[in-house]
Amino acid sequence: MKTREYIKADENLKREEQKSYQRKVKRVQEEHQTLLKEEKKVPRNKRK
Repeated sequence: MKTREYIKADENLKREEQKSYQRKVKRVQEEHQTLLKEEKKVPRNKRK
């Protein structure tokens, strides 16, 4: 009976890790998009 509970807890943990990973990926993508937008505002000759 204990093993089922352990398996269920393990699955919940994996699901939570997956969610947090997806949130992290989404945040990084959004930051990347804003960086691209900000870079486009700078004239080409002023870019580093």
